[in-house]
Amino acid sequence: MSDATVYQVVVNDEEQHALWPARTAPPAGWRVEGFQGSEEACMAHVDRVWPDIRPLSLRRRLAEPSAGPEQAAPAAARARPPPRAPGGGRGRAGPRRGPWGAG
Repeated sequence: MSDATVYQVVVNDEEQHALWPARTAPPAGWRVEGFQGSEEACMAHVDRVWPDIRPLSLRRRLAEPSAGPEQAAPAAARARPPPRAPGGGRGRAGPRRGPWGAG
């Protein structure tokens, strides 16, 4: 059986991307990025547009001349995936690869 759900790509202020069912509004803190389609098409799009999956705050902190990985760890710890949508919104890694995506 194939999944006929149409997904949309959503993004948060940390430039993290996730898939969300197109029939529902994204959760608070997430906005529609503009791409929608099958799960596979959305995942391919996210892979193209989000090659560095570190949160924006971590990338900025590591770009500072005096920054080191030990200073950046708290920012990475604050990053949270979106809550699950009714019917299953999915983070970048999807249900089989992500830490929060239990299908």
